[in-house]
Amino acid sequence: MIKRLIVVLAVVLTLVLGMTVPALAATTADVTVTATPSYVSIAANFTGTFDFGFISASATGNTSNSLIGITNSSSVQIDCTIGTNSTIWCANGLAWTVNANGTASDGGAGLYAYSNATLPGAGVIVNNTGTNQVASDLGAGKPFTYGLQLKAPSVYADGTQKSVKITVTAAAG
Repeated sequence: MIKRLIVVLAVVLTLVLGMTVPALAATTADVTVTATPSYVSIAANFTGTFDFGFISASATGNTSNSLIGITNSSSVQIDCTIGTNSTIWCANGLAWTVNANGTASDGGAGLYAYSNATLPGAGVIVNNTGTNQVASDLGAGKPFTYGLQLKAPSVYADGTQKSVKITVTAAAG
């Protein structure tokens, strides 16, 4: 009987001590979390000035033989708009108006942009609204080209060179 009591006490003592001894299992776990930010990045392959040269009243000039390339380094699909922040073609003489509707008028010029060598004139109007989409749904890293079409004013009063700055803007699409 004493043996039995000693065995029972040993078992109970083992159970009690077993519950107080810390477990050998880990109480924490580390996880590394990563994220790669998406980005939009474009650059023109053409720097400087594109010159339509001498152009007559009511004439149309195209850049179809000299398209302007855009390098797309974006990590996401993008849409590109084209526009100007000006309402005039600057000049040393009399300025031309940038016609918002893309047509030529007395003292006003129309400007169109077309992407990837589509038919000149079938593109979008380049004006100062900046919301005219010249390329859409371009996959990440996919470059594109665009050309310009100038519709010269029907009447103008001087022969000084005119200029206007255009901007292509990319946004995630």
